Amino acid sequence: MRSWPLQLVVRLCALGILLSASFPIRAGAADLREGFVHPPASARPWVYWTWLSSNLTREGITADLEAMQRVGIGGVLILDVDQGTPPGGMKFFDEAWQAMFQHTVAEAKRLGLEINLNNGAGYYGSGGPWVTLEQGMQSVFQSETQITGGTGWSGVLPKPIDRSDYRDIAVLAMSEAPLAAKDRYSFPGLTMKALL
Repeated sequence: MRSWPLQLVVRLCALGILLSASFPIRAGAADLREGFVHPPASARPWVYWTWLSSNLTREGITADLEAMQRVGIGGVLILDVDQGTPPGGMKFFDEAWQAMFQHTVAEAKRLGLEINLNNGAGYYGSGGPWVTLEQGMQSVFQSETQITGGTGWSGVLPKPIDRSDYRDIAVLAMSEAPLAAKDRYSFPGLTMKALL
């Protein structure tokens, strides 16, 4: 039996691997290029579609979905949220809202889009009668009161907002030398951090 030098065996194996792998790679490159230029429906991106306070019309839904389909969107996740916009003519999941949703599903099917729906009003199911005030989304407000140091002070700190569910979470007192107005650490006009 003839023995082959180890170096030759390794080189032949490597050459065989390279040759066998090069053909699928070349065929795959053409498929990859075609898939990039004309991506399949499964590769199209999805977007969040927020319905602000259920301000919806059939015409608006159709126009939005047609625009999404035109630019290559594959599907939407609908969130019905309230961001201080005037309320629409319906409420989340009432009969009129469900009719708009049925129209949305029919239009999406016509356009080849996929639809998904958040499971409750608000972002990520954070709204609804099942969520107590303590467990729901919170807003943080601030106010500032300046007093003269070195003397006693008694008074009532002002509420930064007049709401029935308001409660204090912290009072910070700082003592330092007066700063020039331009050096003060403040946010003019900032009254809240978060959504109402």
